Amino acid sequence: MNNAEYLYNDAEKLYIKADKEWDKGNLKVAFDLFLEGAKAGEEGSQNCLGIFYECGLGIKKNSKKAIQMGR
Repeated sequence: MNNAEYLYNDAEKLYIKADKEWDKGNLKVAFDLFLEGAKAGEEGSQNCLGIFYECGLGIKKNSKKAIQMGR
């Protein structure tokens, strides 16, 4: 672990991992990590989940859940 990683809490680390997986096109892995981060209260993860639901990225499109996530 490098020094910069000490600046983040566990939920933020989940967001960072999820974002990297999303960049690689691993939508299922990214979704699961964003979900875990969102449950821990990480706002970036919640926002990204909203995008996944709104656009149907790797999951069934769900406007109701997208709105619940703040999209």
